[in-house]
Amino acid sequence: MGVLGLHYFFRCYFSEQVMSGFIVGGCVHVVFSQLGDALGIKLPKRNGPGYLYYRLLDLIELFPTLHMPTTCISVLSALFLLIGKEKLTPWLAEVFMFPVPYELILVIVGITATNFAELARRYQVQVVGNIPTHFPPPSPPRLDLVPSILHHSFGIALAATAIHLTVAKVVEKRYKYKIDYAQELYALGFTSLLSSLFPVFPFTSGFARSVIGAAVGSSTQLTCFFSSVALLSVILYIGTALEYLPQCILATMIILSQKLIFAKFDELKELWPVFKYDFAIWIVSMLFTICWDIAEGILLSVGFAVLTTVIRSQKPRWHYLIASADGAFRETKRKELEM
Repeated sequence: MGVLGLHYFFRCYFSEQVMSGFIVGGCVHVVFSQLGDALGIKLPKRNGPGYLYYRLLDLIELFPTLHMPTTCISVLSALFLLIGKEKLTPWLAEVFMFPVPYELILVIVGITATNFAELARRYQVQVVGNIPTHFPPPSPPRLDLVPSILHHSFGIALAATAIHLTVAKVVEKRYKYKIDYAQELYALGFTSLLSSLFPVFPFTSGFARSVIGAAVGSSTQLTCFFSSVALLSVILYIGTALEYLPQCILATMIILSQKLIFAKFDELKELWPVFKYDFAIWIVSMLFTICWDIAEGILLSVGFAVLTTVIRSQKPRWHYLIASADGAFRETKRKELEM
């Protein structure tokens, strides 16, 4: 996309309203993808347009198979995180000079309880399991898988680009400087090409992580360097300690991490009185993403945004100006102009 010069297209048609609605709709997909692990329900795999509808039906149909120990752990984990972040953080901020890592505390407690109480053996609580503790060697991608994953790859690429540019726009707006979108696309492309040689997830920016990093003053690549060193240490040395981490705790942490993104609903209060078209784009973009899949949702959202542009061009607003005695222009009504 960077080579083809599509940064202009993304800047013009991937508006902030399209991106916001798309990201909120994507968060709904994330929440539903984690509900099975959080409740201990084994859900069949679903994909394709409208799969979220079938996922909801599966949850309703299989709800009687809910695993009570797993559900209890998820509920307790959610209460710990919510109470800690919403109630205790303002009070503890006056005591400690650094934010309390509630997620890390929850992981340590979960691993310890699962290991010593043997929750996996006695109550069939699903745990993460074996984690490789070595750095995988590079290997060429399997081209024989391209026909079966091309559609999903297209959707993932669009979603990753949309999320990355949305985060870039948020940072750009907050710090009042211009971002080179072509450079961002090149960075995404080269990083994805390099990561394709290793068994890793596709690269994009994390909205919550970027906002928190900006809030604490991170402004250079040293932040990413130290984060990468810490992550590499976890992979090489601490991975075995995470084998007893219950999957329901991970699922609960992922679900609650979407809370910051769902706060983007507050944008609707500002859009409605100012510009109804942007309000409609936000809502329709979210609904398209929820009702269809990620790839189809972003394409339909952009198409709707283009359609609203055409509609607005067919119904322009006219403003009549007349010159006053001092030579300045002021707006007037049409019948005053005819007189």
